[in-house]
Amino acid sequence: METVIRPFRPTDTEAVVALWESCGLVRPWNDPRRDIARKATVQPELFLVATDREAVVAAGMAGFDGHRGWVNYLAVSPDRQGSGLGRRLMAEFERLLTDLGCPKVNLQVRASNEQVIAFYEALGYADDHTVSLGKRLIADDGTEARTDAGLTPRPEPIRRRTVRHLSVDPGGQDTASPTDAANASTIPVVCSAVSRSRSTMPASTTVPIG
Repeated sequence: METVIRPFRPTDTEAVVALWESCGLVRPWNDPRRDIARKATVQPELFLVATDREAVVAAGMAGFDGHRGWVNYLAVSPDRQGSGLGRRLMAEFERLLTDLGCPKVNLQVRASNEQVIAFYEALGYADDHTVSLGKRLIADDGTEARTDAGLTPRPEPIRRRTVRHLSVDPGGQDTASPTDAANASTIPVVCSAVSRSRSTMPASTTVPIG
């Protein structure tokens, strides 16, 4: 049976979480089930899964905040990597976001993950040479996100270049501005034709950095 790409359904939750775990995308500070529940309230049509005989073999979230598109939690089952499924899923995100008028797509990859970076570069994405900053507003680990003053979490010192910020625009030209990294939606989250060079889909792609 041909692999089908379709919108996420609530009944896919446990299969998607298991996929993300198998691809190393789950972090202690990000509860994947809470992330799924939040995504269900914001552009749920941009949460896609790929199924083969009803089994979830790939998944990812996308979103558009009116300025930039974002991709997050993109993963392909290890036994399906290299099949082109990752490229198909990215192409569908790009088609959907183009229809929304999205002019440019951003995503974040850990700087040390050269295999994943190469995958996205083969699709036309380029390093924006920006520093990615984040601030936790709601804790997912069951603790309160508070400082000694009872306000927001105390930030860790900025560690530069631990994350690479990649993007692509509809015309295939790099149009990054210095403020692009500051325009991320709370659910990071693709926009026109890009190069479809052959590449291998790594186990984990866009990681929920924060």
